[in-house]
Amino acid sequence: MLPDVDALLKEVQPAGNLSRHRSGFLPTGQDAAVLEDQGRLMDKADAEYTAAIKQLTRQRARIRNQRAIHRALLSPARRFPQELWSAIFLLALPDDWDLEPVGIRSLALAQVCYAWRYIALNTPRIWSGIHIFAWRRRGIELCDEAIIGRELQKSGQVPLRLTLDMTNYQYELRPTAVPKGISRFGRPRRWRDTVWRLLCAEANRWEAVHLVNLRNLLFHRHSGPFTYPTLRELSWTTRDITKADIVSKSLSLSYQIAPDSPNLPESWSLRALKIVCGRGLAENLEENRLEASDSDSESDVIDDEPPPLAPCLPLILACSATLRTCTVQSTIFGSVPADQPRVTFPVLEKLLLEGGAIQLCRWISAPKLQVVTLLDIAEDEERMEEFEAFIGLLDNSDNCPSLRALALDRLSCSASSVVECLGRLPNLEKLSVINSERFGDESEPEYHMEPPVSYRLIKYLLLPAHGRDTPLRRLTDLQLGYSFGNNHTDGKEEDAVREMVESRSMKWEEDGQPIARLRHFVCDSADESLDRHVDDSEW
Repeated sequence: MLPDVDALLKEVQPAGNLSRHRSGFLPTGQDAAVLEDQGRLMDKADAEYTAAIKQLTRQRARIRNQRAIHRALLSPARRFPQELWSAIFLLALPDDWDLEPVGIRSLALAQVCYAWRYIALNTPRIWSGIHIFAWRRRGIELCDEAIIGRELQKSGQVPLRLTLDMTNYQYELRPTAVPKGISRFGRPRRWRDTVWRLLCAEANRWEAVHLVNLRNLLFHRHSGPFTYPTLRELSWTTRDITKADIVSKSLSLSYQIAPDSPNLPESWSLRALKIVCGRGLAENLEENRLEASDSDSESDVIDDEPPPLAPCLPLILACSATLRTCTVQSTIFGSVPADQPRVTFPVLEKLLLEGGAIQLCRWISAPKLQVVTLLDIAEDEERMEEFEAFIGLLDNSDNCPSLRALALDRLSCSASSVVECLGRLPNLEKLSVINSERFGDESEPEYHMEPPVSYRLIKYLLLPAHGRDTPLRRLTDLQLGYSFGNNHTDGKEEDAVREMVESRSMKWEEDGQPIARLRHFVCDSADESLDRHVDDSEW
């Protein structure tokens, strides 16, 4: 039983009180003995009350905990099914959740209570984004197979969004500081092939895969045969050239080193394909060259020689049944077997080829094409055959009766060949033809001919046709670039352009059917009097 505090204080206060404390009282030996005895009594009482308070505090905590359980059982939140909580948690994930490497990311909502933690750990979609950073960060080995194995286990059997980044960002911005034996882009010293095997074992669940600076050798070492029934997005980039425009049913591939004949599974059914060989034709191929080597192999060294497109030809042809949009940029095409068969693309509608990629026309037919853009700044020795490749496509595609838009940019072909080509495309609504700057260059003997945009083509477009079939009856948008390859001293081209544009801006009929009027016209003439015909609307 606890001592009576009032009785205890009444007993000890005569010997020790504030009055004595404020006075000059000095206890005698007998007084000191009394004070010490009374102090021991109070220490004992204090210890007893302290123990009692601790006991009461624990009991109060138990009561409060039990009350919290009762309150939680009455909470409206308990009416929510676990599926709803899972959906809420998915919406509440941090924006950079999938960008955080496994091993160091922490989910705050899983630390609120047992129920939330249980729901979070049993919601596989929360853990379906696997970002593996192949180097050490914050002192943690991020490529540990045990960590990645646990993350894969938490993801259950849902489709995976996988990112494997082999870039050593410690030296990415300071390439000159890379120590000997360490590659900025190659295989990290701490990389383990067991990690790649773990990921490949889940290949049937891959939905989106982004491989950054992954060596070809590593990819092919443990890469099959597998099936990819759920794969919808794939980005395999080197040198951190990231492509963010990947959408469902599409593939974007860019490379600095020619891949080893990549193949696509039949289950992909791609509708959009984009391939960029090297740095792309829109960039200066002679500037900002990056060089990197791997300590294990010299085959990964990037040099100034642009990679060919030919290794990707089987990949492109494998998409023939479903492909609707195809964009390929390449400086050179490379060698193709002489017996390479032609493949039909029955639903291909949009085709954009740059440089050596124009040679792709030799091996495809596409009768449903609607938009074609050809840009020729290739470095192949046979430059003069790019336009002939396109003519071959027309020959094998019934002249592409659905073709509505055609752009011929810097092609090495003559005006007569372009006129003949346009005669086969009566349904064109948009046309762009631009001369190459090589026309008229004395150092380019193969360009010593009448350029595509010249007096001949301009007069061909003039209305009325005067006894011949009306060319391009549906033409509404026209762009001409004839600055190169023409003699502008006599102004013949400008006069012809003015006359042609005026004729196509008027109303015409043929056999009772109206001929389309020109709505937009763009040219590169220096004659300011043509400005009234120039519309800056985007073609």
